[in-house]
Amino acid sequence: KKLLQTFQHTNPLHDNGICFFVNSGSEANELALRLAKAHTNGSHAIVVERAYHGCTNATVDLSPYKFLGKGGKGKPDWIEVVQCPDTYRGLYMDKNGNGEEAGERYAAQIGQACERIAKTGNKLAGFFIESGMSVAGVI
Repeated sequence: KKLLQTFQHTNPLHDNGICFFVNSGSEANELALRLAKAHTNGSHAIVVERAYHGCTNATVDLSPYKFLGKGGKGKPDWIEVVQCPDTYRGLYMDKNGNGEEAGERYAAQIGQACERIAKTGNKLAGFFIESGMSVAGVI
């Protein structure tokens, strides 16, 4: 109870009175997916290539690292995959190693993924991206 009270003072959203405690990253990501679907009434998600979001059934479906890897079952129909933003060796570097317009180009891929989802008559639930691309802490 004391721990929860400390969150009430630091969380700008504390007025709604909801706090979820989870046991793992997989559980957190699965909960995020469930909440996103409930909030948006959407059924589709956008993820970044090479992403790993966990080992539950739902988070494996969010993880190109798993569904496109050895033993994977391929990309689920409700998933759109965009390229990993990489200004070091990514797709949008010019011959001089300059990636000044890379952000806009990677963002355009997200817009295109949203358009593909809309064309199917479905709705986007969420976009899942890691702040640092890693699997089990390995970058």
